[in-house]
Amino acid sequence: MKKHKFILHFIIAILLCLTVPLHAQDDCKDWSEGALEWSDFQHNNDSASITNFRCNIGFKGEAHVVNDTVVARSKAYCKMKLQECWVNPSFMNEAYLKYNQVMFDIGELYSRKMQYRLDRIRYPETKKTIFEDVMDQCDRCLDEYEKESDQGRNIEAVDQWDIIIGNQLNDMPEVSRPAFKKRNFSMGMFAGMGFSTYEAGLTGCFEPGLNLVYGFDFGFKKWTMILSASLSESKLKEPVSIRESWEKDHVLNTAIIDASFGYTFRSGHKLRITPYVGYGVLEVSQRLSKKNGEPALLDYHMKGGLAVDYKLKTTLALIPYRLVYKNEIMDSFLRLNIGVEKARFSDALEGYVLNITLGLHGVGSFIKVLK
Repeated sequence: MKKHKFILHFIIAILLCLTVPLHAQDDCKDWSEGALEWSDFQHNNDSASITNFRCNIGFKGEAHVVNDTVVARSKAYCKMKLQECWVNPSFMNEAYLKYNQVMFDIGELYSRKMQYRLDRIRYPETKKTIFEDVMDQCDRCLDEYEKESDQGRNIEAVDQWDIIIGNQLNDMPEVSRPAFKKRNFSMGMFAGMGFSTYEAGLTGCFEPGLNLVYGFDFGFKKWTMILSASLSESKLKEPVSIRESWEKDHVLNTAIIDASFGYTFRSGHKLRITPYVGYGVLEVSQRLSKKNGEPALLDYHMKGGLAVDYKLKTTLALIPYRLVYKNEIMDSFLRLNIGVEKARFSDALEGYVLNITLGLHGVGSFIKVLK
């Protein structure tokens, strides 16, 4: 019932579309684009003031790639409003440029504080509270700076603030992906196609056929419980003696349902190998049988196999959504699965069923973002 928690790639696009910037961003200069220059400012000869600086702090939905991981998060930013920043040309000197730069640095410092909190929220509703709280702190800090520096006239105060804010920026570097720890539990789902072939005593009775496999798995550390089902179609090579109505070339449906336990003994950067053993039921029935209630060939048996996963992509979701309120990580794999089971329908009709499938496998687990 909770499988939707881990199918991140179906919901990330929707989440990002719903998460919008809090301010318009046209004609802006991002703090990361470099230090301020007087060419970034408009000229104003009519004002009695010396200079005016305005920056915009907010956040927006963003998905970017870090190594081989897609990180979906609410990204905080600090941008200079180019159309609202001006200077009286008579005061275009290094002292007043530095005064404005410190204001820009203060804005960047509080955007990083906002980012730190956004990466660790559990409830989407708290985004607004975080934004308002950080903006209030930033405004109070800017007011204090303007007062102590006398709006740039006190050069010594500007230099002191420059050192203080610079040190705080160094202590809180911008990170493209926060450190996190995976929880022990995981859940996944898989689907694929392949073929089934019959060996030993079944070779002369059943032709190989295509199959469809799907299922779920539940993990704890390196252990995995696998629930799967397989559907395939084949033809009879010769009549089956225990079912006189099943003649040569009749089309048969084969269904396999099983539960297995596996242990991942190799889990590298890209490759993961998990052998498994379990117990299942194999049913073979005639398609479109006209005889109501005609029994099928049925067998309960042990099975074993090997699942080989090749990682395609990792998605780290730092945008919690309603009903779940968790951050999580999703690994997408290309899965090759080889399964063997022994079927015994009668003394004269027993052998092995070999299933080989190739498909997609997604595994998700909750994470804890570290402090």
